[in-house]
This record gives sequence, structure tokens and C-alpha cells, in this order.
Amino acid sequence: MRRAAPARRGRPLTRSGTLTATTRIKSVSRKVTKGRTAFRAVYDAVDARSGKRCEVVLRVGEYTWLPCWKPAPDRHHTKKPRRSFHDPRWIVALCRRHHEMCDAPYAKGRLLIHPNGDGTFRCDIVTAPSKFAYREAQ
Repeated sequence: MRRAAPARRGRPLTRSGTLTATTRIKSVSRKVTKGRTAFRAVYDAVDARSGKRCEVVLRVGEYTWLPCWKPAPDRHHTKKPRRSFHDPRWIVALCRRHHEMCDAPYAKGRLLIHPNGDGTFRCDIVTAPSKFAYREAQ
């Protein structure tokens, strides 16, 4: 494609002064900063309940239950959205291994944590070809 007229040569383009001014964007909003103490209090309540140990208790046999008892650096919200259900009865303390199992594919074995609503939880390791196959089986 040919130009109808040659490009004009004249004064070079100048930039406006607004591009050089920098404004620092806050990494955390005021709303989040304001609510940090409330979040911290809930997490402290979860740590007090669990003794900073993993709260996963898996069923091994018909009447045999196996607790994890590893140190629990993570807390997992069993109900989403997280901000709406930020209460100790919906949050479980987990070790790193069990927290990773909460997001594992169903084919490898996913840890499902069901809250009872009183600060206790029922834990199951589910294996299925996909999450859709698991949902159909339910």
C-alpha cells in the first residue's frame, strides 16, 4: 500500500508533563488494612483451637481415625468467599502437605474438608477421574 502523500517533516512531537509525574499506588487498600486486626483475631482463635497443629483426621478403617499432628503454618477457608465466611468455625489449620492436597487433581487424590459448623471438620480423600465424574457419583 502506497501513501497518498509523504510523511510531514516538521517539529518533533513533545510529551506532556503528566507522564513524568509518578504517583505511588498503595499495595494494600484501606479497607484491607482496617480489617487486618479482625482477621488476625480469627486466625489466633483457630491457632488456639488447633494448638498450631494440623487438624486433619483421616478415617483409616471402619473405627480407626488417624490424626496428622504436624505443625500447621497454613489456614484453609472451607467455605467461599473467604471474606464472607471468616469465622473460626469455617477455617481449619493445615500442614503444608494437606493444604496442597486440597487443590490436588481428583485423579491423584483430593482432600475434601467438610465443616460441621461447630469448629470440627470431616476430612475425606477422594479419588476420581475428574471432578465431574465425582459429582455425578454423588
